[in-house]
Amino acid sequence: MSRDGRKHASNAFLNAVWALGEFGAVEGLELVEALAERDDLPLAVKEELQQVAEKLRLLSTPPSVPDFSAMSIQNLPTLPNPTAVPIDSLPRPAIKDPSGKNL
Repeated sequence: MSRDGRKHASNAFLNAVWALGEFGAVEGLELVEALAERDDLPLAVKEELQQVAEKLRLLSTPPSVPDFSAMSIQNLPTLPNPTAVPIDSLPRPAIKDPSGKNL
């Protein structure tokens, strides 16, 4: 393969690795990590692979469960009191008298 051919292949390879990171293709994380450990690749390619692997690793790690025991409840609003609402002004339901008329 000619020098230009190798350079073109290397650029295409770097573009493909970059695309994996940009698209968040976490399915490729194992492959990217394995390629980053190879000794026969140029340093620039290995650095790019390591950066993409780190980006994909962050995307593939689920968030940790928050610790609610350390949360302060002093800033939360108080619970509403259902008996504190005045009901005097609410409309009363229609009641029928024994003769069938509404009162």
